[in-house]
Amino acid sequence: MVDTVMGYLTLPRIGLPIVIIQFARINIYKGEVGIQNLMNASKVLWNPEIPEAIEFKNRPASIKDEFLKLYPRKSLYELLQTNEDGCFIILGTVDEVMQESLWWYMACKCMKAVSYDDGVPYCEDCDLYVPDCTPRYKLKLAVSDGSDSVSLILFDSESYSLLGKSCRELLSEKRYTRTCPYPAALMDLVGHEFLFRVEVKDDAVYSFDECFRVRRVSSEPTLIREYTEGLEEETPLKGQALACMCLLFNASVTEIDVSPLSNDPSPSVGEDSGSASKREPGHATECATEKKKRGRGKSIKLERT
Repeated sequence: MVDTVMGYLTLPRIGLPIVIIQFARINIYKGEVGIQNLMNASKVLWNPEIPEAIEFKNRPASIKDEFLKLYPRKSLYELLQTNEDGCFIILGTVDEVMQESLWWYMACKCMKAVSYDDGVPYCEDCDLYVPDCTPRYKLKLAVSDGSDSVSLILFDSESYSLLGKSCRELLSEKRYTRTCPYPAALMDLVGHEFLFRVEVKDDAVYSFDECFRVRRVSSEPTLIREYTEGLEEETPLKGQALACMCLLFNASVTEIDVSPLSNDPSPSVGEDSGSASKREPGHATECATEKKKRGRGKSIKLERT
């Protein structure tokens, strides 16, 4: 079973995989939902070529599913403590538009920042001079939720969905000065609450100056209320190195006929697989240096003047 999973992880990743777990038991232990195999009965299939799985994978996910069902939820403290790679949903209030660097950059068509060689824009990634550059967002926000504070970075598409204006449009308005180089539209974000889908990955955290990259953002009041009140179903299981969409097949939760799988030669889950282990949350007094060692961003403190 482990060899099957590790073999899959070495393959090129094209989107999220479909994982079918057949004849498994759902357990709840210390408030955590887990899946336990049944001896000589359970099967795990990765990206099976059956019509139901293909239809499920091609089904477009709504924004509600994305923020409330497809990804695990975490507080900011849990986000800083996690050892997991993947995407997570957080809810936070913008405390500050961080002004340690410019909020936009000039980009090549490949979306990478250009440098200037004798005043001519040059893209190192494309190894080309790029006379026609496009301004794009690179917005850094300080966000808190009562448990901790983190730095988030939003690039062009995420910033556009948040502001409703392109970077070029915002620059053309020129409603800011040298003493206040950030437009009012950006400063108006302070004090507002948003749902963020953030990416946690060692190299990504370090590449963005210990900021977590935002992959999607929503300010929809209904989504925020349902997220807060926990009205939707539990999010997928934690502890996976790769985010997966799971289809669970048993008598109580099946939505499709799985009879074509009955003769599938896939190996059964071994007797020693047992239930997934649970990681206890980190101690609240863990020092900042330990957090940095684990490569998960940094906790920030804000001082208002």
